[in-house]
Amino acid sequence: MAGEGMPLKRTSLVDQLVSTIQHELITGQYPAGTAFVEEDVKTRYNVSRSTTREALVRLEEDGFLSRDPGTRTLRFRTLTEEEIRDVYYARRFYEGSGINHAKHATEGQLKEISDSATSLCEMLNQGNAYDVVEAEWRCHTAIVACIGSSLVTDQYKGLLRKLSLALAQIEDPREDMVSGQEHVNIAQLLVAKDYRQAKKALFAHLDAGERELLDCVRGQAG
Repeated sequence: MAGEGMPLKRTSLVDQLVSTIQHELITGQYPAGTAFVEEDVKTRYNVSRSTTREALVRLEEDGFLSRDPGTRTLRFRTLTEEEIRDVYYARRFYEGSGINHAKHATEGQLKEISDSATSLCEMLNQGNAYDVVEAEWRCHTAIVACIGSSLVTDQYKGLLRKLSLALAQIEDPREDMVSGQEHVNIAQLLVAKDYRQAKKALFAHLDAGERELLDCVRGQAG
């Protein structure tokens, strides 16, 4: 039994390493183009070579790292303008569908939308960039969860992970108290069963977020 437990411990360590590096990427601790060499990562985080290798594979699969076609070196990459537009197009599809299904949502699902919006405002007051991003993702994921499909929700979370790549390169993300109130307003509209206005408010929020992100990416490119 003792021998059978060892892989679980190592897998847990892989999860921790992946989570740690994701956190550092999302909070902008690495500039775009930073190379992630296996030996360097192993030394920096004081983990085994196998743990390092598995973590890097996971980060590549999730799109946080990409392999340089010439050198095969793994590097941190951010999204292009076209990729950002694609992600927001997909977000409108997923989240719009979530609102369409909200009329069949349970009290628990509606409560999660409201609670997550309140939590976002609290995180904005505290000012931790990573916690703010996580809190906003919770809000939007709660809307998509109204569809009632765990598979769809997981697909949507993958989109958010990709979007985090672009947010990582922005020193001051769009999220502020005004944006937090927008989430509260959307939640209130859903609870009040005003689905038309809820979708209108949601799409206005997504449109503004997309414009802000694209402007920031263009500014950094210039």
